[in-house]
Amino acid sequence: MQELRYCVAHTLIGRYVFWEKMMEFKLEIYAPETEVVAIRDVLNSVGAGVVGDYDSVISIVKISGFWRPTEGSEPVTGKKGEINFGEEVRIDVRCQE
Repeated sequence: MQELRYCVAHTLIGRYVFWEKMMEFKLEIYAPETEVVAIRDVLNSVGAGVVGDYDSVISIVKISGFWRPTEGSEPVTGKKGEINFGEEVRIDVRCQE
């Protein structure tokens, strides 16, 4: 999902749920609040966020966080090589394999 380049950082947390023989994962994405709509659209376009008879199921939590963009990164906010602090959002979405 290279379209998620807007993210400051993203982590795939393996959470195995054997339901209808499908493996389910929770995807956590940390990003500036200004990028939520673009990220939501990408997630929906690849079928993430389907829960039962609902789609587009995405949770957003406002947080404060630290991050350091390393060599090769293209930070949306903050300075490369420095530990940055600021307001951001955590986007949680379920994905199936």
